[in-house]
Amino acid sequence: MARVLRHPLNRSRYYSFEEDGRVRVDLDRTGDGAERSGHFDDTGRWLDGDLKTADPQMCRYLYSNWRLARANAAGREND
Repeated sequence: MARVLRHPLNRSRYYSFEEDGRVRVDLDRTGDGAERSGHFDDTGRWLDGDLKTADPQMCRYLYSNWRLARANAAGREND
């Protein structure tokens, strides 16, 4: 299951990472029925989706955790 973090300053944005290393940002717009999301690289550069801006530091943080999790999984496979 992907780790989901709520942005500490912009509380309506939720950051998670996809299995391919992209960072997904979801905009919580409770009640209006419109879902907006976007995919970003590790530097916060927009890749696709309706949402076109993301916090680059949050993207870097999640991406580094994704890389660490992959390295740990690869290390366990070699044991």
